[in-house]
Amino acid sequence: MTDRSKAYIEGFLDGQATAYCEQVRLGSRLAGTINCDLEHVGRLSNLIIQEGCRAKAVPSESRRVSLWIYRYKFLDEIITHLHTISDQERTDGFGIWAMGKLFGYADCEIAACIAGKLETGTT
Repeated sequence: MTDRSKAYIEGFLDGQATAYCEQVRLGSRLAGTINCDLEHVGRLSNLIIQEGCRAKAVPSESRRVSLWIYRYKFLDEIITHLHTISDQERTDGFGIWAMGKLFGYADCEIAACIAGKLETGTT
């Protein structure tokens, strides 16, 4: 990877983390998550902490993590739980509701998503 490509990726991830931190601090979402290479976790975690938020890295696949951004300590347990349930449970009505609430979606949008899945029989 070239230095220019590396700088672009780091800038993109830093900007995404900063935007999520602002949304979390302002209360428009409880949490945000960035899927990134393991090599970025230290830098991004420091940035997130400097922005007044918490960071939690959860391994997702080889050399990649889901880096969660949040403020409230109680979310640590919820995030851990969401990573222990099956893909089926994550996409059932409760899973959609939980993720929708974490990411700050409007109740009507969460309800529409769940209703759409129920109508098509995919849940």
